[in-house]
Parts: sequence; structure tokens; C-alpha cells
Amino acid sequence: MTFAVDVNATTSRCTQQTLAFFVFPTMLAKVYSAIIIFGGTIMLKSFSTFCIFLSIAIPPLSPVHADDFVDDSCTVLFGNLNSRFVHCEGAQRDFRTVIVAIHGWNGSCRETFGKGEGSLYSVLDDRRFYDWDCYQYDSHAWQIQQSGAGLAKRMSELKKMGYEHAMFITHSAGGIVALEYLTHRLFSYDHSGYARRTDDPVTQMREEPIVFRSIMWVSPINGLEWYASLLADFGSGLSFLPPNQQTLPDLAQDSRYLQQLRTRLNEYADWRDGLAASDRRRADMRLLFLQSMFDGVVRYLDPSKDAWLWDYPFAEVQDVRIVHTDMAMGKPDLLHIGAYLNDYVAVLEAPLVIRMDEVFGNASPTDRSADRQAAVISGVSYFADRNFDRAIIPAVELMVFMLTEDFARGRTVDLQMVELLLDLFAQELSDPEMALKAYGPLINAINAYDYSRTGARDAARSPDFVAKIQELIDLILRSAPEQHRPQIEANALSASLRIANTTLNSDLRDNALQMLAQHTSLVSTDSLVGSGVLGGLVQDFYAKQANLLPASTKNALADILQSAMERGDAATLQAIDLIGSEVNFRGQMQPLWRSLQSEEFTDYLNDFRNREFVFEFDVPDQTEDHLTRLDFEMLMGVGFDGRSTDIATDALRRLQTNTTADGLSGVLLEAQPITTLTDLTAHPGLFKETRQTLGVMYGPVFESLYFDN
Repeated sequence: MTFAVDVNATTSRCTQQTLAFFVFPTMLAKVYSAIIIFGGTIMLKSFSTFCIFLSIAIPPLSPVHADDFVDDSCTVLFGNLNSRFVHCEGAQRDFRTVIVAIHGWNGSCRETFGKGEGSLYSVLDDRRFYDWDCYQYDSHAWQIQQSGAGLAKRMSELKKMGYEHAMFITHSAGGIVALEYLTHRLFSYDHSGYARRTDDPVTQMREEPIVFRSIMWVSPINGLEWYASLLADFGSGLSFLPPNQQTLPDLAQDSRYLQQLRTRLNEYADWRDGLAASDRRRADMRLLFLQSMFDGVVRYLDPSKDAWLWDYPFAEVQDVRIVHTDMAMGKPDLLHIGAYLNDYVAVLEAPLVIRMDEVFGNASPTDRSADRQAAVISGVSYFADRNFDRAIIPAVELMVFMLTEDFARGRTVDLQMVELLLDLFAQELSDPEMALKAYGPLINAINAYDYSRTGARDAARSPDFVAKIQELIDLILRSAPEQHRPQIEANALSASLRIANTTLNSDLRDNALQMLAQHTSLVSTDSLVGSGVLGGLVQDFYAKQANLLPASTKNALADILQSAMERGDAATLQAIDLIGSEVNFRGQMQPLWRSLQSEEFTDYLNDFRNREFVFEFDVPDQTEDHLTRLDFEMLMGVGFDGRSTDIATDALRRLQTNTTADGLSGVLLEAQPITTLTDLTAHPGLFKETRQTLGVMYGPVFESLYFDN
């Protein structure tokens, strides 16, 4: 029960009430027993605590009546965006989960939860992954049954607003209101008492969000301590008091209401356990009682003695070192409700479901919309950092949405999102099926993204953004679980190729190729060959722009081919086939390896041919023919630049030693002859030696084709 929510306001009120105690004799005649209470409270630790009890026994100079109640919760603004509670007109709604705060007796949404650095709103709103609401009721004039019915109405309204899940955070008597709401599903109430509903409770539940948890801070489920109970009972008999009698007597120790409530909770548990699984999930509101031995107001809850209490995990009791009103007094040496719940696991149970269209899809390009998007991503990041397994899929869904949908957003929003996923994927996805669900859709979205497009999303395709995407691909390639590695790796490799093939930024293009080179030697054969990345690099990327690409890009492509050739598997065979494929370079059809104009890569190819390279299997005849043709190209072209006589000499020795006349004829006569490489004629000695060696070996047709002037 919120007996004091603002120590200054309470002390001021206490001063008025103490003055009334001594000034108005007619009042003294009616409250003689308050003197006894006063004597008892002398033993309490602080004057403010005394004021709490005095505020019950003695009214303010201007009593508050039922007609005076005003729900001012929609005037409360919180967070950096000055947001309103979601039930208010014009409220911002970002998620499908809502946390509903419920104040206690004498409290309000503003006073109980919204003041001070340690308050619930100020602490939890900075990194929220849920929306906020607060249920404000007249704790003086309304009976608890009326307050519970009002909460039920609010929950139905929240369901109509699109909320699928809800959690309660309550203070004091607010917890009793939450429990009244829970049993309201099963019991109706009128002047004659409680009765089981004749309508279907399941139907009612389906018209409300799933309330999966109620965190109840110092809730008087066992009633008030004896002195507070005396005050409550005493106050109910005074006609001139504010209408406190509607709530406080029901919270007294061993009150008939609390006894009935505990009985109804047990009946509710039996009913819940008998439901079908899908409906049981809706009825399963887990109860968490946070209490303190130092409270001094609410009676202690002992799971070993209170037989009515639900079994774990349906109900749980935890002790916290805090007294009843500390959350509003701002004492720095004690925990506050907001600070305590900041990292509390129960809050992290809130399902993360973002209203994509409302936050992103229909956002206007304004500063506020960008701030709103950034706040949502910040909340997702906070949730993900503490709740990895449950955050991964929603975070990926958000990123996929950002990559596949057109909407206006700032560059910062995109970078935030990718940073979130980088941090998230840095953790190991131990569940292979979850990894597939996370990596698969994201890689597909990255692979489908157009990195060259112009238009509304130019800022999103900034170099920083694409660089972060590349980091993300790299991380996924390193983290793919063994069970689904080929599928994930193949898609990730294709995504890197897409970036290289579509980005207009040369640095990003080269970075994508360099990353491919690193992973070409690491990924599985099925991934590399199945992805078609090697063929795509040559046919779709390089062959179309061989004359335009700078040396840095060609060197990166050479690194990829070199990595593939060192594997000794089917990818090596594919690379060998590709390096001899012809491309249009400087107006002539040239073998790919030569068009790269890389001395380092040419030296590697020569070394590859000189050493006894070991394959995992027998080399097909087609590959042998390609290697023979490569040797002949190195000889006729004298390396890649017409000046590498050492390489040409090595090639001549290999042709003389490793090939037969039929073999060489098949490659160089029956296939398309090599007529564009005439650099050998610039080296008379080498030309003569080649003509004598190969011409004599393979006959006049061969000599006339290649060596006749």
C-alpha cells in the first residue's frame, strides 16, 4: 500500500494532520484511540513512518471524497521522447507487449512510479523492449472488487490496441488489485458476494492480452501488521473520514476479503490446471512476491507456512532489503523498485514483438521518428544482451525488415541495428535449429539487398553500413553450426559476392572479395561448390568488367582462386577450369589468369605446376587438359607480361616431360588454338628451343599452326 509516496508531501500532510489533532476538539473526541496508536508509533524508526500511520487515522483538513477522484495518468510524460501511457490519446505504441504498473492505496501513476532517478519509469524506460501503461484507480473510494473490474476493462482495451502480452508491476495494494483481476475471470461479484461465472472464462481471457507475470512489491496478501490493521479498522468507522473504509478494512490482518481471495486463488489454480494447453498458457500468470523483513507495514509471507500459496514456478517469494515506502523516498543507500527491476530476470521474460509497420514502415522522415526508431533498437539491444536465446529471432526479423522494406530512416538507425546483431551473433548459437532460423532469413535478406540502388535509402547504404554488413557475414560464416553449415555458408558466400558485384564503392568491393578469399579455404566443399561463388566471380563479376577493375580488385580475385586451388578437392578443379577461361581484355580474348596481370599469381601458378600437388581423388581428363593448356599459355605468352622467360622455360620442360603427343594435340589442335599469345617470338633463343622440341615431337601441322612466320 502506498502510504507515503513523496516524503515532502507526506510530511506536509502530516503537519496539517497533527495540527488538526490538537486544534479541533470535536475531532479529538472521535479519535481518542489514535493516541494509543501514536504511542505505538513512537517506537518506529522515523518520523515519516509515523506520518504514514497518522495519515490513516486522522484525515486531511480538506477530506477527499469519491467525487473528487481524477485520473490524471495521461498527464504523465516519461522517457527521452516524453511518451504517454498507451491507453492515452495520441500515445506512441512500439511493441506488442505492455507492462502495466498498478499503484497502491493513496498512490497514483505519477507519485508511485514516476518520480526520482530510481523510479520505475526513469530506470526502465531508457532501455525498454515493451510499452508502458499504468492503471490509476480511486484507492480511497473504490472497493477492491471495483478496482479489479476496472483493470479487467483496461486489459480488454489493451487487447484491442494490439497488445498480445502484458506484465504487471504493482506496489502494495496494487498487487491485491492484480490478484482480484486474475480471479475476476472465474468469479463474478455483486452485493451478495462472489459466485462462479456462468459465462465462459476462456472466452473472456481470449479478449485480453496474455498476462504472463505479476511482480508484486510488498503486497499485503497476508494483510497489514497489527498496528496498521487497527488503524484500518478504526478508520472505517469514522463517518467524517475520507472514504478509506472502501479499501483499508479489506486489507486488515485476517480480513474476510483476504481469506476469500486466497480461497479463490486456489480455485483458480485448479481451474487453470484443467484447461487445454493453449488456454492454460493464457491463464498462467506467474506471481512474484517481493517482500522485506524490514517493511513494518505488510505482514510477512512465509512459503513454508502459507498453505494457500501456489507451488513454484506458479508463485515465488523473494526477500529484498527495502521497506514499504523507500521507492518514493529516494534514499541512496537502499534499492528502489526501478533500479531493482532493471536487470531482474522476471522483466526479461517479456516477449519481444515490435510493431514494425508503426515504428518503421510508416515513419515520417522526422527527428522524432528517427529518435523513436533508435529507442526501439536500443531496447532490443538491451533485451538481447541479457536474454540471448529469446532475442535472436526478433532481432533478425527486425534486420530483415530493414533490409527488405522501403522506409525513411537515418544512417544511425541502420548502424545501430547491425551493431546489435554483431554483438548478438558474437555469442554462440548452441541450438542448430535456432541458428538456422536466425542465420537463414538474415543471409537471404542480405543476399537480396541492392547495394547500388539510389533513392530514399541512400543513407542506409553508406560505406559504414555495408562494411558492418560484411562484418556480420564474416561472423555468420565463422559461427555456422555444423549441422546446417553447408546451407548457411553457401548463402553467406553468395551474399559477399552480391556486395562485391553491386556496390559502387571500390573499397567495399575489395573488402568483400578479401573476405571471400579468407573463407574460401575454410568453408566446406559443398558450400563453396554449391554456392556457385567461384563461377559467379568469373562470369558475372569479372568477365563483364575486366578492363575497368583496378589492380587491387584483381589481386583480391586472384587470392580467391589461389585459396580454392590449394584445397585439393572439387573446388580446386573448378578453379583450374576457371583460370583458363577466356575474357575480353584489351580488345583481345585472353585467358583469365593472364588478364589479372599479377606477377604474384603467375608465380603461384608456375609453382603449383612444378610441385607434385596431391588431390583427394583422381584428376579428371578435362582438368589434365586444362593444366596442359595452362602450361602452353605460359610458354607462348612468356608469363603474363611477355618477359618471364624463367616461367616459360619451366612450362616448356613440363610440356616435354608430362604430356604425350596425343595429349598435346588434343588440347592444342582439336580444341581452339591459342593464336593471341605471340610473345614467344620476342625471345629468339627460347622460340627456337620451343620449335625444335615441340615441333619435332608433334609434327608439321602443329609447327605450322604455331611457329610458321
